[in-house]
Amino acid sequence: MTELILPIRRIPGIYHVGTLAGHAPSGSSFEGNALSVSLCPETWRQIARLGDAPVWRLDKPDARFLDLTLLRTGERAALVDLAVRHALIIRARVFRVWDTDEAGYPAYMEFADRAEADAEASDDPDDPKTITEEDGLVATANLAKRVGIAGDAPSDMTFDFSVMALAEDWGLDGVTWQEALDPFGLSAPRGAIFQSRVPLFDATRTDPTHLPDDQDLLSTLGDACREAVAAVPAAIIEGAQA
Repeated sequence: MTELILPIRRIPGIYHVGTLAGHAPSGSSFEGNALSVSLCPETWRQIARLGDAPVWRLDKPDARFLDLTLLRTGERAALVDLAVRHALIIRARVFRVWDTDEAGYPAYMEFADRAEADAEASDDPDDPKTITEEDGLVATANLAKRVGIAGDAPSDMTFDFSVMALAEDWGLDGVTWQEALDPFGLSAPRGAIFQSRVPLFDATRTDPTHLPDDQDLLSTLGDACREAVAAVPAAIIEGAQA
């Protein structure tokens, strides 16, 4: 067995906007059934149109979050191998139907079934869309049940969800995505606390009018450090480094 080293952020205090008591997520979010959190609560209130939803601060002095945005190519490959071994995902060919988003940038919808992709591509005869076939990842029923998602999530989300399941098993508290702070582009750093770990945090309802500015909150975020998170078969690490 070999130690798997991954980028970890220690975030002792973080915020959730919305209901906390009796929280029962639907699994329809980018965080699956985990609790969405951020150091940009007001930006996310704006992006998600949360209105006057309450703000909660969640504190855990030793909280550890896996930073998914800092994963290296070899680390991602190792995590895919582990997720396959744990029956969380399968490798498969997928079909992407390409279009442009509201800002004019390329965007796609992903399908595991070619017929569904063809139907989507030909939905508007005046605007036919291109289909590409790619190597992708498909969630197993095990993963879908574990994180509360549909099995047809795009490959990039499926990868994230599979890593979330692994990270929870390793005793980490959650994951984080340090994405660009761009409210007009509907983007901001975000994270998720696993449901099994939420009770370990001290939750305090916070007056949003007394919160520091989101930029000030982000400035408190320390650098990520690569730490050993689990013992895995040596072949996983060797294959990722090949």
